[in-house]
Amino acid sequence: MKYLCRNTLYYLCFLCVSVNAVRLSAQTKLEYRKAGSYWMVERSDLRRYDNGTYTGLTSREVRSFVYPCEQKLEDTDILRLGIGKPFTIFEGGFYVGEKTMSNFKETALSLDASISARFAVSSDGRLSPIEDNGFPTFRSFPAFPSEAVHMGDTWTSDAVRTVDPLNKGIYTRLPMKVVYTFKGEEVYKGRDTYRIQAAWATRYGISYIDSEGDADLTFAAGSHIADIYVLKDTGQAFVIVDRVEEEFRYRDGNRVQFKGSILLFTDFPSAVEKKEVLPLMETFAQTAPISDSVKASDMHGADTVFEQTPAGLRLSLRNIGFLPDSTDFKAEEKERLERIAEVLRQVPGAKLLIEGHAASTGRAEGEKKLSAERAQRIADELAKRGIKRENCITKGHGSERPIASNETEEGRMQNRRVEITILE
Repeated sequence: MKYLCRNTLYYLCFLCVSVNAVRLSAQTKLEYRKAGSYWMVERSDLRRYDNGTYTGLTSREVRSFVYPCEQKLEDTDILRLGIGKPFTIFEGGFYVGEKTMSNFKETALSLDASISARFAVSSDGRLSPIEDNGFPTFRSFPAFPSEAVHMGDTWTSDAVRTVDPLNKGIYTRLPMKVVYTFKGEEVYKGRDTYRIQAAWATRYGISYIDSEGDADLTFAAGSHIADIYVLKDTGQAFVIVDRVEEEFRYRDGNRVQFKGSILLFTDFPSAVEKKEVLPLMETFAQTAPISDSVKASDMHGADTVFEQTPAGLRLSLRNIGFLPDSTDFKAEEKERLERIAEVLRQVPGAKLLIEGHAASTGRAEGEKKLSAERAQRIADELAKRGIKRENCITKGHGSERPIASNETEEGRMQNRRVEITILE
């Protein structure tokens, strides 16, 4: 009996060691993979204290829509901006305040009414601003280590957060030295995620001042502890819950403190069943060749072109029949709109990016305004044909993105276009 008990004990010890060895050997490679469009909401619920006296609850919401763009960067720009390879370039718009709720729910959302941003994200999660107007507020956060990690492993990385505590419209960049701890896998809100804990201190005004920030902000200090849920399939931050306590001091002697939480959560467009839409597109649109960018010359003057882009499947309505300097259509455009609406009705839950473009006539401001109004008009016309307005996001680019020469009438006709992207 003693022999059997001793063997059993040895076996159990061996089993425990083996299980622990397997657990310790499990490694996870955290990586930001090329991803598509997304919506992000940043919601702050913070108790505010002015000069030590509680003055109320401050709630602010920032809603953003971001999508991959086709911008190409020269090697010199990549080096200047400090972008790591490989990377994806995103652009989009950020909306601050309560009225963004009605914008998202009731109308075709216009990116022309937003704070614009363009940035690159590399595979380790580092964000490099290209067009910087203060957003996104969290940059290079979260960032991932170059080596695979085990549960409980830690790493440190630099990040940046922009702040505007007094809502002056001036954003100050605060450096962050973030310590991350890998907490393992977790199913969160029905999604497979990795959970990461992050901690950092706010330090501003001693060894660093943002020369482009609020000149009246002289000092900031505080602490943050955040739980981050990262999607396993893309490496994108799905939900971030940041518990914060900070103080900001100003040149006039005032002190403002905030205590509470900042919540960031992300949503994504539904998957598009291409087999439902491609056959219909092919009946009236020409397929673009697969290349980095499709010029009008590649398509031999085609009036309607569809192509696969980083943001999704795109229909380009070239030489579109608007009346001069107007959002009114020529009668012959109604048939094309009907056929486009028929395609889009096959993907009723899809989000649509509608972009207006103009030919260059030397009136840049007027061209941008008209292209934005024409994109809105297309959204209106699609709504009349059964496409939900709240699924449409519009943007006017003016003459900033030509696909043909503006030196000829034919080229200008091609540049006067509207592009509709089924976002993925």
